[in-house]
Amino acid sequence: MKALDRIQNRKMLHLAHHQRWFTRKTLSDSVVVELISLDHQGCPLYYTTYNYGAALSTATDQLWAGGALGLNLSGLGLSQFVANDTYSYLGQWDEGKVRLTHQEFNGGNNKVVLRDNASNLSDHATHVAGTLVARGINPLIRGMAWQAQLDSYDWHADVSEMALAASRGMLISNHSYGTLSGWVYGDLSGNYGWHWFGNPLVNSRRDYGFGYYGEQTRQWDLIAHQAPYYLIVKAAGNDRDDYGPGLGVAHWVRDPAQGWNWVQSFQTRQSDGPYFSIGWKGNAKNILTVGAVDDVSGDMRKSQNIQMSNFSSWGPTNDGRIKPDICGNGIGVLSTSSIQDNHYYESSGTSMASPNVAGSLLLLQEHYENSTERTVYAGGYPQGAGNPHGR
Repeated sequence: MKALDRIQNRKMLHLAHHQRWFTRKTLSDSVVVELISLDHQGCPLYYTTYNYGAALSTATDQLWAGGALGLNLSGLGLSQFVANDTYSYLGQWDEGKVRLTHQEFNGGNNKVVLRDNASNLSDHATHVAGTLVARGINPLIRGMAWQAQLDSYDWHADVSEMALAASRGMLISNHSYGTLSGWVYGDLSGNYGWHWFGNPLVNSRRDYGFGYYGEQTRQWDLIAHQAPYYLIVKAAGNDRDDYGPGLGVAHWVRDPAQGWNWVQSFQTRQSDGPYFSIGWKGNAKNILTVGAVDDVSGDMRKSQNIQMSNFSSWGPTNDGRIKPDICGNGIGVLSTSSIQDNHYYESSGTSMASPNVAGSLLLLQEHYENSTERTVYAGGYPQGAGNPHGR
C-alpha cells in the first residue's frame, strides 16, 4: 500500500510541475499548506495545519500525581513490543518532524520516535508533540501524557501508515491538520488576497468539501472500523469565521479550463461558516473530531465558564450528524518550539485542542490498565470481549 502511495505521489508531483501548481507553501501566519492528492475531477487538494495565526480545561491535571482523584496517571509504559521494536500506543501525524533535541523530549529513552522519513523540521509538529508528551521541564507546558512515548509521522501516506500502526497496537493518534477548504487569505497564487479552494465544476458558490463524506473520508473510517481499538483524534478546522472578500469583490479561484491554475474572479461566493464548516475527513463517522474552546480559569464543570472560540469549525455534516464530537483548549496554548531546544511559544487553533484531548484520552487507557477490576469496556460489548488493551 505504501509503495502505491509513492507511485501516486510521483505522478501527482509530475503533474504539478507540468501545470505549475505550488506543492508546498508556508503562509505569513505560519500555516503550512502542501499538495497531497487530487479530487475525482483532478482538482488539486492540499493539506493544511490547523494553527490559528490545556490541561485545566479538560481537568487532566486532576489525573496526574497530586491531583484530587489520586490516580497518578502519566502515560508511562503505554507501549507494545512488536517485531524487535517498541511501538507506542500514542501517535501523531503532522506536516513535518518533531525537534527531538528539545529539552522536553531529549531524555535518552526515545521519548519521541520518528517512524518515517520526515525531512522538514516543523514548528507545528513540535508544538503539538509538546501538548501530548512534554516532560514538564518547564512546568507550564507539561504534556497531557507527560511520561508517555510518542510515535511521530509526517502527513504523507497517512492512510497506509495509520493502518500499519494500528496493526502494531497503536490505540490513539492525533491529526492536527486537514484538507484546505473554502477561503484562505494569502499569496497562494503569487498575488496577495483572498483565494477560494473550492471546485467550481461541482459547486461554484460553496466549497463542496464542507460537510462532505467522500472516498478519502471513507478510507479513515475503514481503518477505524477494521481496528476497533484504535481511535483517530482529528482537529475540526478553523474555518467558521472565514467570510471571504464580500459580494462581487476580486479574489482568486482555480480554473479547470486553465489546468486548475489561478485566475481572478468577481463571482459572489458563500462564506465558509458558521455551520457546515467542517471539511472532508473531519466528517468521518468512526473518528473523534475536536473543536477548540478557550482555556477554563475556574471550575470546568460550570458550563458558563466554557467559551467557544470564534474560529473553530462547526457541523453538522451533510447527512445531519453532529460535529465536532468534543472540544479542548485551543486558545493561547503554550508548548514546545522547533527554533531552539529551550524555546516555547503560544499558539491557537483546533490544532492545539486536538492533542489536548488525545493525550488526555491516553490517560484513560492507563487508568483502565491500572484497574484490578476490568470493568471499563466499549459500549455495546460484553465484559471480557475486548483486546488485551481492554478496548
